[in-house]
Amino acid sequence: MAGIADSAAVSSKPFNNGVHHTVVQVSDLDASINFYSNGIGLDILSRAVDGSDYSTLFDTHVSNVSAAFLGDKSRPDDHSGILELAQFGGLYKHGRKPMPFENGASWFSFLVDVEQTLSRLAKMGLGGQPHTAQVRGETWSSVHDPDGVIVLLIPQNTSVRAN
Repeated sequence: MAGIADSAAVSSKPFNNGVHHTVVQVSDLDASINFYSNGIGLDILSRAVDGSDYSTLFDTHVSNVSAAFLGDKSRPDDHSGILELAQFGGLYKHGRKPMPFENGASWFSFLVDVEQTLSRLAKMGLGGQPHTAQVRGETWSSVHDPDGVIVLLIPQNTSVRAN
């Protein structure tokens, strides 16, 4: 497939530490924590309000960030596979109204027991009507988080690696 590097080329690149974390900007931190922890099954690794000045880093005025880091507590390495839920306070750019980060993530995928997760979400009244399809002989489903982000539920043993 054009554009996809083979494993030999990938291993020679200097980037070999994995993705540390992905951030989802949320409108209601508590509702999103409930969805991703109690609904999807991620563990809450930490939660804090950070009053640091992120203005230079994000090229916008950010007065504070309320954030929760979620992942798998059983993993000894907290340097990969982490989802950060962030609610930004005072997010303004060049005098405009609050600006969400746009044109970024389209969806997030989680390796889960699909049926169990759908059942748990339904009992909690979360995720909306699931959409299910057969993908490479497996049942995959998608739901929506409290901000409407698509959350893809993929069977636990699925791999994206080439055979």
